Amino acid sequence: MAITINSNDMDINLEWTDGVAGTGSDVTITATDLKILLNDLISIESWLIGALAGKMNNCKKRLLDEHRATYFADAAVNTDDEVIAAVFAADGYQTRAERDAAESA
Repeated sequence: MAITINSNDMDINLEWTDGVAGTGSDVTITATDLKILLNDLISIESWLIGALAGKMNNCKKRLLDEHRATYFADAAVNTDDEVIAAVFAADGYQTRAERDAAESA
């Protein structure tokens, strides 16, 4: 059995091997784990999509809370979408992974 979620050019694949699902990282879902999840969830896919949507909303809110005042001081930036674009276009912008790598270097 395989579960594939494809949304906006992102694939998440769970492959079953000997009754265990793996994602290629450190997450393993056993057959019993799946039964436990499906006791409460309609489907793994619908829950995962909802969890991703919620996480994206929370990350967007934090990004805007952190940068809105700075960029709204710029007359060329008038909307949240423009704030987000300005943050990503700023010299020296780093993703979380890049910031973490820089801190541990």
